[in-house]
Amino acid sequence: MEPGRLSRLSRLGGKVVEIRLNDNRRAIGFLVKADNDKIVLHPIDHTDQATSTTYRTSRSRDFDCLGPGEAITFDPEMLPPRTRLLITLVNNFRVCGYRIPAAQKSILLARELADNGEDRRAHRHLPEHIARLQVLKPVADEP
Repeated sequence: MEPGRLSRLSRLGGKVVEIRLNDNRRAIGFLVKADNDKIVLHPIDHTDQATSTTYRTSRSRDFDCLGPGEAITFDPEMLPPRTRLLITLVNNFRVCGYRIPAAQKSILLARELADNGEDRRAHRHLPEHIARLQVLKPVADEP
C-alpha cells in the first residue's frame, strides 16, 4: 500500500474498513491499528469480545472506509451473498462482515472473502439478538 494511503488508513481507528489483499482476498472489520508492519481488524466494535485478525501491510493493496446505509428489515433470504453488513445487536455492540448463506434463520458473516467465493472466519447472529441491520457502503476515507 502506498505511504499516503497507509497514512489515511491509520487515522480511521474504530471505523469499519475493507482492505484488499494481494492474493485476491478482501477483509472487513473495525480498524484497531494500521502501520508499516501490520493492519489489525476486529469483527466487533468492542475489542474485549472475539479475536482480532492481523494482516501484513506489505500484502495489502488498498482499502475503503465503509459507512452504514439505510436500515433494512431482517430477511436473510432477501440479501444477496457477499453483501457487506453492519449489525447492531440488542446489547448495542456492532458487528460487521460479508453475508454468506446460512441454513438456519440467522445471518452468517465472514471476516474475509476470496474472489473465488471462499469465505473465512464466519460468525453467526440470530434474529433475536439483532436490533438493527444495515448495508455497508464505501464513504470518503478522510476522518
